Amino acid sequence: MNKQHLFTTVKILLFIFGILTIIFICDKTIPVLIDNEFKCWNFKKGFHILTYTPGYYVLTPKDYYCAENFAVEMWAGGGSGSCSSGRYPDCVTRGGGGGAYISFNIKTYMKNIIINVGKGGIGNIISISNCIGKSGENSWFNSYNLNFTVEGGTTGCLNTTNKGKGGYVFTHTEQNIIAINGTNGTDSLCTYGSTIYMYCSGSGGSSGLYNNGGRTICSYYGYGVDDGKIPGGGGNSHTCNPYLNLSKGGDGLIKIYLSI
Repeated sequence: MNKQHLFTTVKILLFIFGILTIIFICDKTIPVLIDNEFKCWNFKKGFHILTYTPGYYVLTPKDYYCAENFAVEMWAGGGSGSCSSGRYPDCVTRGGGGGAYISFNIKTYMKNIIINVGKGGIGNIISISNCIGKSGENSWFNSYNLNFTVEGGTTGCLNTTNKGKGGYVFTHTEQNIIAINGTNGTDSLCTYGSTIYMYCSGSGGSSGLYNNGGRTICSYYGYGVDDGKIPGGGGNSHTCNPYLNLSKGGDGLIKIYLSI
């Protein structure tokens, strides 16, 4: 083998080594600019589910593996539950509302996508007869040509007609979308027997297709706390106790489904 053949062989081996390095060591998705057009060298073939918990994210094409399109599910946070003094008949409380839900498909156009996932509402008890809860946070999705926002459920502690209200999917006109408002929290039931007080908590509202609100729990004196489940369930209600925090709303969630 002469020197020219040896040099050519070495170059081929180095090229193969470089490709193997990209596939097995690097991130496996390489964005490049070719002839002023954005393209990708993508080695992560197959079906992927990307899951995002509460927080703010900027997704580059590299983050979604340069997929040209994908499906999205998005939930807002659920509202916290409420509590009452437990003194009959002023013992009716309400569970927190469930967060709104939406699913849709998008074309990425190889652009950055900005998303925000809302937290579930939390709250602490102020006194035996008063509570402060928090509503669930909104979730939103902003892409090159589509913008969606889903509203968090309100807390059962709000002293208004909107307490324990399910979140709302804001107006949209696009086709092929599934949009489901969160359901409202329910009121508790409280009764006295001859000597014993019985309390059944109000359940939290549900989010999307899930029955994930805090459960109705019946017990003496009403200290059954049940948080809303992820994604977006509202917390249940209970009687106030200085040693118990309000039930928490379930955090929101965004899931991206893609195949490359």
